[in-house]
Amino acid sequence: MLVQQNDEDFPFCSDRCRKIDLGKWASGAYKISSPILDPEVLEDLGNLSGGHTKGDDYE
Repeated sequence: MLVQQNDEDFPFCSDRCRKIDLGKWASGAYKISSPILDPEVLEDLGNLSGGHTKGDDYE
């Protein structure tokens, strides 16, 4: 089956494949492995986890 960019389920071949892919992301089977290098994103993540960010005092 050739998937066309204008197909309703693009980039998937069907709604079933779309749901399978979503389930793999939700279960943690898929992960983004490259490090986060954007300073603003790192700061936001630090604030969410209660972690320290650049410039924090470590007393």
